[in-house]
Amino acid sequence: MSDWETLNCHYHPDRIAIERCEVCGRPLCAYCLYYAEDGTRLCEEHAETAQQAGMAVEEPGAYAEQLIGAQVGMQRKQKV
Repeated sequence: MSDWETLNCHYHPDRIAIERCEVCGRPLCAYCLYYAEDGTRLCEEHAETAQQAGMAVEEPGAYAEQLIGAQVGMQRKQKV
């Protein structure tokens, strides 16, 4: 995503997306973003596929609270 583009999460339209799934391109919020062991950013569907292929996948939420705080700051900044 560019610095100027704001997208909402594919699964939570009321939340700002912080990344996209590297497989399908869906925008994802911190609560929906999975990381594969190689650092690939994935949606839930593609995280399940990666796990089935034997890859370790980090569940969302590991950094969600910090990222949500940053999103609130971004939203306030955009309204100014």
